[in-house]
Amino acid sequence: MDKDFPDHTRPRVLLLVPNLQLDGGVTNYYRALNLGEEQGVTYFETSQQAGVSAPLRTLQLLVTYLRFFFAAPGSDLVHVNPTLDPRSMYRDMVFLALARLCRKPYLVFFRGWDNQLEERIAKSKIQTFLFMQTYGKAAGFCVLGKIFKEKLRKLGVPANCTFHILTTVADDAGLKQLDLSAKQASLKHQVNILFLARITESKGVFQSIEAVKALQKLIPQQVVLTVAGEGPELERSREIAQATNEVVIKFVGDVRGQEKYDLLNNHHIMLLPTSANEGLPNTLLEAMLYGMPIVSSAVAAIPEHVEDTINGFLIDSGDLPQITDALKTLCADQALFDRISNTNNAKAKQVYTTQTVRQQLLGVYEKTQLQHEKLSRA
Repeated sequence: MDKDFPDHTRPRVLLLVPNLQLDGGVTNYYRALNLGEEQGVTYFETSQQAGVSAPLRTLQLLVTYLRFFFAAPGSDLVHVNPTLDPRSMYRDMVFLALARLCRKPYLVFFRGWDNQLEERIAKSKIQTFLFMQTYGKAAGFCVLGKIFKEKLRKLGVPANCTFHILTTVADDAGLKQLDLSAKQASLKHQVNILFLARITESKGVFQSIEAVKALQKLIPQQVVLTVAGEGPELERSREIAQATNEVVIKFVGDVRGQEKYDLLNNHHIMLLPTSANEGLPNTLLEAMLYGMPIVSSAVAAIPEHVEDTINGFLIDSGDLPQITDALKTLCADQALFDRISNTNNAKAKQVYTTQTVRQQLLGVYEKTQLQHEKLSRA
């Protein structure tokens, strides 16, 4: 922890999170970090109940705003985790306005980014004004890559505003079970490929299925694709998989805890040909920690952490031949696979583990509060 902040004066942080029982990158991140056990950090859940009518969801949101208004005064710092998409941005804009009303500084951690919404904000004087009067008044920003820092500056965030470039987290609770040498040696007999994400077209689930079908025709090993997650395209994905006999495709649903660790330990390659509004997917960092080369799209902050031929292969979203060729290269070149596997495991243990990321974020809280207090006294 920061030496300027002894334990008894650590900032009291009200941390806005989704329902941690739900699936998703943000929930996985805060479940893994478990910051609610840290002194002074309080999780404040903002999710509305799923499967209810629109009027009831609206009522639930209003109640959540009211709860927040009464909870915020008991904190020193509010931490909000929006995605720059229409639903999340405008919902969280109200939380920021309420925090300002309560005279509480807030930290904004952008978790995803919609480029089209960014363009609409930049072209609209009204939307730019609303953005700058709420998000632009943040005591600090956390972003998942330099690309998002530059995007925020283009939207009008002052150059002197404090930015913290953080990562998502690789859950290391199952790492003791990893036998990296055995994983590498097993590649010559069977190739286990993992797609671990929300099951949507934009995440690349259909391309993943087609790529492994093509791959099976190019290499002698048996290819197995495991699709882990839930989402609106799950049933359609099952139908497509059932219509083919070229490759083994398994659907395991939402995975957590030991079931997820088993998948990470027993699979060779992480495949995520996403075109979604990403920030930095947790699953890629977890795959690296467990010695898996990455095949993913060169979007958002992914290229800042996955270097082509060093940590895996970066492909263009939607380019099926590129995906198939990257998979083939990894499966056919044992020395390359082993080198990338060892590199990823070593890098992730140094940078992305739960304890490392937790301490980084706690340090950001302390620095943000110290800076706010200095500005208040100036």
